[in-house]
Amino acid sequence: MNLDDNVDEIKLKFKVDKEWINDNNINQTKIYLLRYNDNRWRKLATIETGSDTEYLYYESTTPGFSTFAILGETKTSESIISSLSENIKDTKEKFESLPEEEKKKVYTSGIVLFALTLILQILIVFAGYRLWVSHRRKSENNRTPFVGILSNKYKNTKL
Repeated sequence: MNLDDNVDEIKLKFKVDKEWINDNNINQTKIYLLRYNDNRWRKLATIETGSDTEYLYYESTTPGFSTFAILGETKTSESIISSLSENIKDTKEKFESLPEEEKKKVYTSGIVLFALTLILQILIVFAGYRLWVSHRRKSENNRTPFVGILSNKYKNTKL
């Protein structure tokens, strides 16, 4: 008698060490339980059910017993961009929930920071230009035209 024939689905709970996730650059939303059946690995539906200071907890549903493995997909640029987009969305929501006085402070500090950055860039460009002009004048003053050298050397010679 095969146990798999008597069971519709089995829920398996497992945990993954957060340190392993961080050390291996794993996307915690892309962790799956794999089931080996019929000479191949199959990805099972997996959901994150919670976490504590050390572990993330997951649950998968399987149609039967077999050999299992935990798969963690590494973070890709798409997942990093998605994560940044979520952070931006969260920041925007937090900003929108601020009182008007606080929003004005944020706007003002942003404008001041932009103005200071712009002034600093202008000063750097101006200092670079002045340095370039100064260097160019010095090099022009130190040059002796080639014609002048020849004319002085052969000034008293007769042809």
